Amino acid sequence: MDFLGLKEDCETILGRFQATDSVRYEEFLSIWKELRFDTIFYGGMRNLESNRFTKEAYAVVSPYFLPPYTFQIRVGALYLMYGLYNTQLCEPKLKIRIALKDWPEVEKFHQDLLSAHHLDAVYIFRQMRRCRAFYFTAMPSMLTFRSQRSIPVDDGKEEFKDVRDRVADLITAESMEEMINIHDHYQNAKSRMFDDKCESDNSLNLIKEEFTDHLSSLVSQYQHWKEEKQAPRMKTDDEKEGTSQESE
Repeated sequence: MDFLGLKEDCETILGRFQATDSVRYEEFLSIWKELRFDTIFYGGMRNLESNRFTKEAYAVVSPYFLPPYTFQIRVGALYLMYGLYNTQLCEPKLKIRIALKDWPEVEKFHQDLLSAHHLDAVYIFRQMRRCRAFYFTAMPSMLTFRSQRSIPVDDGKEEFKDVRDRVADLITAESMEEMINIHDHYQNAKSRMFDDKCESDNSLNLIKEEFTDHLSSLVSQYQHWKEEKQAPRMKTDDEKEGTSQESE
């Protein structure tokens, strides 16, 4: 059954969360309340239709919890699944399907949350584990006897995907070390060749001596810029003070 607008609504709340440039649960909760997203299950649906709607909502959101989506979108999907699970009208509560092949990625994501000290996201994840909100399955979607062989795959929103790092693909730590070794060997060979000559041949000065140092510096600057760009924005003391004054 196709529930019109469901996918768009879920992607809207994730897009709004992405615009905050934050992974804090309070930011997501503010958007959730503003959109009154808990009313998504209201509509006078019968039990069978409510079950189908809830399963469809899980099927829309759960792929955003996994690669290749950005860290922030995956956190947003975690929060959204938590909200959907706890506000659904099904009795007993329907669980979220997670394929066994995807569970290592989920565990790695949990470790990344711990390493980055995103304790609110860690708490939400552990609450879902404690409530047994996940249903471990062989396949992400249910297969039946007469199901079609090729299941259509939704690629999701391109804006939510993690952009592939071409620089990291091109210049790895191993390739950088190899370039430094080759450059040193080249410089040593030149110096041995012209030990007895006053002037060196200009044809052998095509590569600057500081080439590898300069390249290494550029790579380090790029990595630093990338880390700063990917790091979720934290509220400054002034912003926190302003928020507290508004609440008063």
